[in-house]
Amino acid sequence: MTLPNDALAQFKLAPHYEATLLDALHPFKFHTYVDILIVVDTEIATQPGVGFGIGSVIEMLRATKVGCMRFRVDIALRTSAAPAVVQNPGEFQPRYTGFRFDMTDDGSSVIDKYEQIWCFGFKPDNFGLDDARIDLPASIPASNAELAKLASWMKVKKGGVFATGDHDYL
Repeated sequence: MTLPNDALAQFKLAPHYEATLLDALHPFKFHTYVDILIVVDTEIATQPGVGFGIGSVIEMLRATKVGCMRFRVDIALRTSAAPAVVQNPGEFQPRYTGFRFDMTDDGSSVIDKYEQIWCFGFKPDNFGLDDARIDLPASIPASNAELAKLASWMKVKKGGVFATGDHDYL
């Protein structure tokens, strides 16, 4: 038996019970998309087949379908420039430039739009004798405000973070 699309419209739910019912039904919700923000340093290419990069990973994620789930991927480029949002980026171009984990877009937190954040770092380099170079402005270290926002996002939104880097400071 199939129900018409408006079959549930005739039922009224008291506002008092709405939150409880929605919480109970949450495990049964089908997520059609997983939104992933990929954050890269400037040394990491996002175009497939170009130098040292992750373009093929981005391409594969966007083409993958697992059951009813697909992946939407946006790219954020971590630079020393002022944070900016690119409204219509090319397929392998960053949506966010000068990215900071605490940046906003139209008053809303950028990272709150995503379920996962994947970070691919390269800065400062592979030549350090000690960790002093990590905190230099040219290395674009995360600020305390950024780290606090990221920690809050993981705790409150239950977001997942994957982070890796190709340098000897890890």
